[in-house]
Amino acid sequence: MQKLADISTFELLGAVANTQQPNAWVTKLSILKEKMREGDWRGAISLASKFGQLGPQRNAILDAQGAYTNPRFYTQIEKDPDALIEAGKRALIERYGSD
Repeated sequence: MQKLADISTFELLGAVANTQQPNAWVTKLSILKEKMREGDWRGAISLASKFGQLGPQRNAILDAQGAYTNPRFYTQIEKDPDALIEAGKRALIERYGSD
């Protein structure tokens, strides 16, 4: 599978052919799952927050993204950024699995 560092911005916009496994495709979802497996929660939440359909986990994922990008704002409105991030992680696992 392609390493994330080797994937260009253009390739992230849609599915691209995987040259090491000719019948496999690198998709946004596969990139998301790889980030989750690697423990790159910030990257996983950032990528997922751009998905159009997040279902009932939408608010938790978007709140986690906001907590990553602007933690002081969430502290000012008396929300714990760390708790929001943890809730976002749980939402990603619930929505996309933990394989």
